[in-house]
Amino acid sequence: MYKLSTFNEIQKKELEAKKEMFQESFAKIRQLLIKTYKDLFMDHGNTVQKEWLGTMKDLDDNLKKALKNSVKATLLDF
Repeated sequence: MYKLSTFNEIQKKELEAKKEMFQESFAKIRQLLIKTYKDLFMDHGNTVQKEWLGTMKDLDDNLKKALKNSVKATLLDF
């Protein structure tokens, strides 16, 4: 058993660590996508641009769904 103040401090530290990890992961993904776009797709026509945007929307939706499922699974564990 933990005292409430100790528990809250542990939770706060864990939340900060996860937040930092999430932000670093987001930055890496963002960098890779920007580089991929610049290197491969930036100079192509409207059709390629539309496909790229559609793919990015799908990726964004999938990441959002995965994050929601992860949070839901974590809450169900409680």
